[in-house]
Formats: sequence, C-alpha cells, structure tokens
Amino acid sequence: VGIINSDFAIDHKFPSVQSNSVTKVSGMAYFTLDIMSADDEFMDAYAAEVLREVWRTSKEFNVKAIVEQTDSAPGVKELDPALRELLSRRCDALNYSSLHIPSGAGHDAAMVALAERPSGGKIPVGMLFVPCRNGISHAPEEFVTAEQVAKGADVLRESMLELATRAG
Repeated sequence: VGIINSDFAIDHKFPSVQSNSVTKVSGMAYFTLDIMSADDEFMDAYAAEVLREVWRTSKEFNVKAIVEQTDSAPGVKELDPALRELLSRRCDALNYSSLHIPSGAGHDAAMVALAERPSGGKIPVGMLFVPCRNGISHAPEEFVTAEQVAKGADVLRESMLELATRAG
C-alpha cells in the first residue's frame, strides 16, 4: 500500500476526504496498492484475489467501493543474464558475497528492460542491490550501512570499468 488519503488531486476532487479527522469516523477513504511480481500469472491471480476481498468487505460492511486501475506493466522474468553474471564475477573478485534474487519491482531498470532499442532488440539491464538490515526495504525501518553502500559502489565501479574496456 502506497498512498493513503494523501494525494492532493484526489483530496481536492473529493472534499469529504479533507473533512477526515482523528475524532470521527470518516465518510470516505482511499489507498493505492502496488502489486509486483516477475510472474504475470501470479500477479493477475493476486490482483483478482484482492478484488474479491474488496467486494466481499464492501458488501459485509455495506459501503461503496470503487476500484480504479491506474497503471499496469508486465513483470520482467529475468534481467540480462550477461550483466547478472558480470556483477556476480565482480563480487567474487572483490571477495564480496552475492545472491541472485528476482525483483518483480517496477524499478526504472524493469521499465527499460521491457523497452526496445530504436534499432531493434532489448536493452541489456541489470540490477545491483545492497543488503538492508533485517531485509527490510522501501519502509521507514530501512537501513543500510555505509560499508554496504561502499561495497555496492565497488561492484558497480568494477563492472562499469569492465564494460567500458570491452567497448573499447
């Protein structure tokens, strides 16, 4: 869940949201839900289950629910294998541990991976993540040490240097 009653345009379009307060039951509320996965079938099934739950809850509490899909993009099953292998080799060369993980997130890299070059063919894309404390990211509790950031920068630098050397 991303936005919860905090989108300026929606709040002004529906003044009842602006009348929400701590001391009363609101007449209206809204939120966004971002569903991400590298598996399109899973994503579709999950979205359908969410919709069933919204409609069930709406009926149970006799409230009106409106669902609006604002965006949609297919998942990226795999980023460029050659870049993934390069990043892994650079980690090994630097004696840093590494782990291959899928990311169904719609990062800029995923959007680029879905695009085509003007001359045809896919744009090679890879992603490099640094570990966050307790595996928590995209949340207020997210924390990464300066050492982990430095290691990520080392791997990125070495990988970019190798790519630049290959390109001549």
